[in-house]
Amino acid sequence: MNFQINSTDLLTEPTNHNWVARTQLGFDGNAHAVYPANRQYSMAWDWMDAASFSQLVGMYNACSGTMSLTLPTWNSATGGFASYNGTLTEPSYTNSMEGFFGSVKLLLVNVK
Repeated sequence: MNFQINSTDLLTEPTNHNWVARTQLGFDGNAHAVYPANRQYSMAWDWMDAASFSQLVGMYNACSGTMSLTLPTWNSATGGFASYNGTLTEPSYTNSMEGFFGSVKLLLVNVK
């Protein structure tokens, strides 16, 4: 299975990706840590061609609310992918050269 946004495979697999650690909000009455319900997933590419970056921008521009996401299963020792819902932040890059984009980043937010 591949990374998907709204049932569309990403043209280029991320170089680095991970579930972002949630910030602890406090403790409940039983001294158990309380965290926000929704998660974030970070994706980064060292270099990406113009078609792949255009795909990310197109997905961001088409985002008018919650999107379906296929991501690596959170907290799974066996790996695999699972379906989630969430939304995207604007894709970014730090440099470009001859039709390629460097240090591309995409953050998926409100993932549940």
